[in-house]
Amino acid sequence: MIRESMRRLIINAQHGPSRQVLEVIQENIGCCGADGPNDFTSLHQPLPTQCRDTVTGNPFFHGCVDELTWFFEEKTSWIAGLTMTLAMQHILNIVMSIILMKAIPMEENAFSKYRH
Repeated sequence: MIRESMRRLIINAQHGPSRQVLEVIQENIGCCGADGPNDFTSLHQPLPTQCRDTVTGNPFFHGCVDELTWFFEEKTSWIAGLTMTLAMQHILNIVMSIILMKAIPMEENAFSKYRH
């Protein structure tokens, strides 16, 4: 999915929004193309400056698919932990609601006995 999206961005790099998204990804993450700089040459596109290291001028070796995968892999443990915490909270809310639903009729019965 990431690979296809990156290739579409490279193919449509002459359009403003596609170019901007591609530039932001490549510049901020430090990657080039979907699988590396050869993506641009195989699609007959010039290698953009965002694909190059600002110090050495060499193109980034890793493609954005690998870099984005590694980037999101670091974040998934936090997301999974938060998801599990929220799921446990929902389960606790369900259990407490069931207990409350069973307690209400018992309280009503006790109150009606008290009134008579």
